[in-house]
Amino acid sequence: MAVVGLVTSPLMGEIADRAAHEMLDEDRVAVVLTDAAGALESQSLRTPGAEGDDLRAALERVRGVFEAYDAEGALPPVETANALRSVIESGSTSPGVEDVRALLGPAENYGGLISFRYVVPLSGFLIVVFGLLYIRQRRAGGYRAERLS
Repeated sequence: MAVVGLVTSPLMGEIADRAAHEMLDEDRVAVVLTDAAGALESQSLRTPGAEGDDLRAALERVRGVFEAYDAEGALPPVETANALRSVIESGSTSPGVEDVRALLGPAENYGGLISFRYVVPLSGFLIVVFGLLYIRQRRAGGYRAERLS
């Protein structure tokens, strides 16, 4: 169980984000995020409470992507995917959110497929390990009931 929660899930997410990033056109992402940032900024100023907090958090993620882009000259894969997701989940009603959704959806589908391609061999390895344990146990005489005293 720990393998799934501690290793496989984060590994699959990392692989999916990197593969999805390969599908994204940097120029298109920059345009869409710029539009989304403008909409989020104006909407967050008018929206109080928790909804406004969600909008501001999404805006901060988008700004973080642009800061990384300015520093490195390329969009950071994981941060870009997270910023796009946060724009979608922000609750913004701007048309730019649909552009983000249209951009991210196909890329995430591709990333999910690729992550399974990399992680599925792990299950084959586990089948071999547990199969060997089963065979070893059977050769040793299998399970024997013992009386506790």
